[in-house]
Amino acid sequence: MLSHKAIKRLRFGGTRDTVTGVALLSGGLATNPFFSVWLKKLLVADFMDWEVVQAKRLCADAVGVKNLLCAKASSLSQSDVDQMVFILQGMLGMGISAVAGGLLAKRVANSIFAPSFFKSELSLRSSAVPGSAIVECAARAARRLSGQIDREKDAGLMLGYCIDTGEAVVIPYEDVMRHMFILGQSGVGKTVLGGYIMQQHISSGGGLVFVDGKMDIKNLAAIHAACTWAGREDDLLVINPGNPEMSNSYNPFLYGDADEVAARILLLNPSTDSNPGADYFKQAANQGLLILVAALNKASLAYNAVDLGILLMNQKALTYLENRVPPSNEKTNLSLFLDQYRVPNKDGVSSIDMKRLKETFGGIGGRLFTFGTGKFGQVMNTYSPDVNLFEAVKQKKIIYVMLPTMGKDNAATNFGKIFMGDLRTTISWLQAMPDEEKPWPPCMAFCDEAGSYVNDAWNRIFEQSRSANVFLIPAVQTVANLDAISPELREMVLGNTWTKVFFKIGTKESAEIAAEIIGKEIRVQDSVSASGGESQSGTDASAGPAGSSSTSANSGIGERAVEEYKVSPYDLTALDKGEAIVSYAGNKVYHIRVPRLGMSDEAMIGPVKLNHFRSRFVKGIDLFRRADQYLSTSSSVPE
Repeated sequence: MLSHKAIKRLRFGGTRDTVTGVALLSGGLATNPFFSVWLKKLLVADFMDWEVVQAKRLCADAVGVKNLLCAKASSLSQSDVDQMVFILQGMLGMGISAVAGGLLAKRVANSIFAPSFFKSELSLRSSAVPGSAIVECAARAARRLSGQIDREKDAGLMLGYCIDTGEAVVIPYEDVMRHMFILGQSGVGKTVLGGYIMQQHISSGGGLVFVDGKMDIKNLAAIHAACTWAGREDDLLVINPGNPEMSNSYNPFLYGDADEVAARILLLNPSTDSNPGADYFKQAANQGLLILVAALNKASLAYNAVDLGILLMNQKALTYLENRVPPSNEKTNLSLFLDQYRVPNKDGVSSIDMKRLKETFGGIGGRLFTFGTGKFGQVMNTYSPDVNLFEAVKQKKIIYVMLPTMGKDNAATNFGKIFMGDLRTTISWLQAMPDEEKPWPPCMAFCDEAGSYVNDAWNRIFEQSRSANVFLIPAVQTVANLDAISPELREMVLGNTWTKVFFKIGTKESAEIAAEIIGKEIRVQDSVSASGGESQSGTDASAGPAGSSSTSANSGIGERAVEEYKVSPYDLTALDKGEAIVSYAGNKVYHIRVPRLGMSDEAMIGPVKLNHFRSRFVKGIDLFRRADQYLSTSSSVPE
């Protein structure tokens, strides 16, 4: 049934509708018998001004063609040729009208009567998909014909299919590099979408950093199968501190200058922005870490998490490092720093006040020691790791980071923060490279369940990673995951993501924020009013039937413009599994269904095989192996 509401949903306008209307009008004029008479009148002198004279010349050319046909076809009379031209004119006009009418009818039918390509409880209309405009299609076709493919505009990632039209929503790389944000409660399709776009990215030869906050072994098998099917099984690297037997080795503290390493380590401490007193100790800890790392680098000694932990908690280890550093500014800085904490004992011999030193570092030593022992230590206690994050990203490797957040919540969260700090350093190094040496296709950093390891360091990553050909896709369950760090972080993430994907949202606050992000539009609201009345009057004292009665009825229909959500908060809470709303470029909205990729037993290739590399010898400080020399029962200082 053609309702007023359905007509309003048509939203006519744009290039396609304009061309269709012009074609329909042209066909109607061409088939109108009065059109020929109008053309003949144009041949009368002084009918119109100079502009019309130009049109007369075109008409004269058409008459000349007609006369030429008559001269060539000597067997036909002038009247026969006139009739043929009239018939051809009518057929041409009817053809144009038929094509334009068909396009218009299809437009109306798709907007009103066509059923959805996918089932959904919601009736939402999607915008035109990226690259579907006539100008964009023509430009893309011209580039393909000329062989000059635009790598940013002619390739991208497909998110899914519009539920109402069935069209594929493909985001070009030039907009993918402006980052993406995924929001939705657990189990509604965030990881499915991530797997779908990661599969595409691996097949296209792009690099990938996948940080998995759930540590799902099925994801590892799927990533391994995708790499194998793409012929890239040698590019897979796995960092799995929850299961060292299924992990490559990784040392996030080994690479970088003193400032970069110190900033990474300080991520282990809580934020102190709102606590000036705690911030003082944090700055003092930063100074101490800078001095220690610079001294280690000057002494050409590699180090790992357990070495740093021992240095921050043991006086003899600090003295050993001081003796190993050659005469230099770094040695002087280390001595001056340690002298702040040296106090004489009862025998007059100075020693380092380790209690004060530990207070300065605020428990960092203990957190570092956690990474140097147990399963974390088996992955991270190395001076020659399999994974050098900068080299891996530059070479477009596939890096899968599995965080054991369920079994080792605090350690896994801290590990995720340090890894993201290492990624931040990697991005800064990529920025300094020539454009032709930066990775392409751009490196994808997909951060699933990012709420468990997000931190303030993400601010600069979103701002600057695009220039390094790295784009981020964080996926969280609620906006509160970002607010828990700071409201500024939420604004930074939402303000720097060009594409936002909203799955079913479980909280009212997050749904309202998402609806505000998607935006509002002006819609026409109908109103119907009706009123009626009845009255009677008479004279009680009158003997006759004197009296009167009257009835009245009024009705009215009105419309007014109101501002409403494009997608209401209720709609966002009513989405089905695998169903999502995509906000793209700030003004386009798509109602999509995300395909679910499944791997059969035959497609799973087999058990996951890791790529290990031959370790090269690197001289390290190696404090943990000689820990007995630093115990309080030992009286000698190690050489």
